[in-house]
Amino acid sequence: MTDYHIGIISHSRSQNVSNMEGVLSDKYSSTWYVGKNEGVAYEKAGAKNVIESGHLCESRNRLLEDAFKMDKTCIQLSDDLVSLRIAEDKKNTRESNMEECISVIEQALNNTRMKLGGVNVAANAFYFDPLKPIKLRHFVLGDFSVIKPTDLRYDTRFKTKEDYDYTLQHIQKYGGVARCDSVIATFKHYNNIGGVVDSRTPEIEQKSIRLLKEKWGRNIVDNPRRPNEVLLRVAK
Repeated sequence: MTDYHIGIISHSRSQNVSNMEGVLSDKYSSTWYVGKNEGVAYEKAGAKNVIESGHLCESRNRLLEDAFKMDKTCIQLSDDLVSLRIAEDKKNTRESNMEECISVIEQALNNTRMKLGGVNVAANAFYFDPLKPIKLRHFVLGDFSVIKPTDLRYDTRFKTKEDYDYTLQHIQKYGGVARCDSVIATFKHYNNIGGVVDSRTPEIEQKSIRLLKEKWGRNIVDNPRRPNEVLLRVAK
């Protein structure tokens, strides 16, 4: 698909190549953005296009730059995507695929004229409201995000929670985002060794939270149900 540049953000997880290639299918050409000196391992695992782009935010920004230089929409994916489903209501879902899910988010971006679209961190149909399928001022998970050309970039000071900051950047500049709760993306995340998981210590998480609060003030609040997690609070 020539309108998209699809990048998979990965670090020390070359074992995930075969699974991700299967999720994407032959319809999509993707590029792996990996840590320094990791390219050979990914190529041996079967990755066709590999760029050693560095740490998490460096990789995210390199992917943005590459996509926008080609005048393409940027698709950012985590390397541990397990499944894609579409919510039909708050209880029922059906199996989906990458093509349909990207199309849903792309249409939401076009309808709202926003630049950042994506999915909810909670892979649960409960959060889908058929009357309000697009959330304009809610967190967009970086692990499956669709970004139209913009000059906004990830803040490289963050080692975690960089997508909270990036969401708020878009809300501040464009008035909102296009989160599509009908698209349910499931990831291994915390059970998947490598990547950010290996460095997601309470100390690093708290450092990211402090930085978020310094930048965004009352827009960031502690999540009372989950230690070392936050919630967005953005006025409508």
